[in-house]
Amino acid sequence: MAKGLNCRLNLNSVQFLVAFVLAYNVWDIFNAKLPILSRATAEEKENVHDVLHPIDAPGGKATTTIFYNLYTKDESDVERVRNITVEQFSFMLPEEHDQVFVTTIGVPQVNLPVPNAEIIQHHPEGGEELTLHELWNYCRSHPYHSTKVVYLHSKGSFHDNKKNTDLRKFITRAALSKECANLPDQCDVCSARMSPIPHPHSSGNMWLARCDYVAKLVDPSFEPEGEKAKLKEIDESGFGWGRFFSEHWIHFHPSVRPCDLYPGSEFTFGRANIPVGDFKKDLKMAPRFDFDTFNILLNFTKPKEGFIVDMFWEFDLFYNQRPDETTWWGW
Repeated sequence: MAKGLNCRLNLNSVQFLVAFVLAYNVWDIFNAKLPILSRATAEEKENVHDVLHPIDAPGGKATTTIFYNLYTKDESDVERVRNITVEQFSFMLPEEHDQVFVTTIGVPQVNLPVPNAEIIQHHPEGGEELTLHELWNYCRSHPYHSTKVVYLHSKGSFHDNKKNTDLRKFITRAALSKECANLPDQCDVCSARMSPIPHPHSSGNMWLARCDYVAKLVDPSFEPEGEKAKLKEIDESGFGWGRFFSEHWIHFHPSVRPCDLYPGSEFTFGRANIPVGDFKKDLKMAPRFDFDTFNILLNFTKPKEGFIVDMFWEFDLFYNQRPDETTWWGW
């Protein structure tokens, strides 16, 4: 009897010890993550890339988070810019897009009429690199193939004209489209149009991208040194540097595999022949046309090989890496 009781006591002790260890480990895991969530709430999530997203994990549910750069020049523009925001987010798809992280610049905007929107930072002045930096940091903390980000900005909030309005609607429709949200595995960046000249870019700079690709890119707000400092001083659209670097940045890596949606060859880049209204979205790997088709508008005398040499020089300088010839888009 005593022997049987002793066995039961030993068994219960083992069970208790196992249960205690399991409980302790679960609490330890939970307790390790909880302060990060609490800290982000206390600081109003100023560093959005610190916020844990449990579904952003390898093999987990795919997510698409929107980063929005919202500029308001002065108080008289508040209502007009709010209308731009309403217009852009009317293209948002609840089944595809979850959280919206907003950077406001200039005059503060509050109580935005956008579902699931949160203002994560405000700056009295600045450019698109402020929001792109937050997007880049987010992807570095969530570098998964299934995690996607959309970049939008309130184009036309500074210069209010018809061409900016038409381009804003055209490229917002694409960036928030179901086609981009469900881009194929072999595509890293999706936009209305990717053009390789005068430098690789998407005119207007709105797009969807995979975080595993974005995490490879150089910081969009990098501090230039040495030869890189000279590039920051160049402020010409033909080079993709200076104020044009934000538009150049998303395709600025030797491993990029872009795709785009607009099938018509009459719009290649810039503000000529911007499609108006909705359009048939035909997702294909980009660039979808040959060099001469893209070159019709500017008629560069430099051959396409010259553009490739320029791109290789940038890749060498920033990444010390050349494209894989089997997957690169270059002709």
